[in-house]
Amino acid sequence: MGKLVRIEHIECSEWSGYSYLIAPDNITEEKLQEDANKALEQYLETKRNFEDLNPKPLYPSNRLEDYPDAITINEARRREFKEKEEWTKWQDARLKVGRSFGAYMVDLGYQFLYEVDMLEATVNWGHNHREIIDMDLTETDCTQIKNLE
Repeated sequence: MGKLVRIEHIECSEWSGYSYLIAPDNITEEKLQEDANKALEQYLETKRNFEDLNPKPLYPSNRLEDYPDAITINEARRREFKEKEEWTKWQDARLKVGRSFGAYMVDLGYQFLYEVDMLEATVNWGHNHREIIDMDLTETDCTQIKNLE
């Protein structure tokens, strides 16, 4: 099945949250750290490379009236083809930028927490509003986990 791993995120010397993933059974802390650093570098590199592609290119026009009268149809098609290539390159980069840190860890062989086979059960606590109940909740929202510790 794998091991549950937690990656702590520090930004500007302050705690930012945790990522929880499932790692292969044979993972070591050294390998986890190495992979986390690699995912971080890939994530930041993707963001920086996308910034180099801005501003966003215009979507290519295939309407002849959008081109100057002085060019031939073949020239207009060549421009359109080049503009489509630039647009596609920008669009591909934009989609990569939208990936989470965890997605880069998945590329390295990890699994998202909710992608493993899971059995589920439900308990109904009824109307015990006067009781203090410790449900031992597992919080996965990074902003809430730190408050629970």
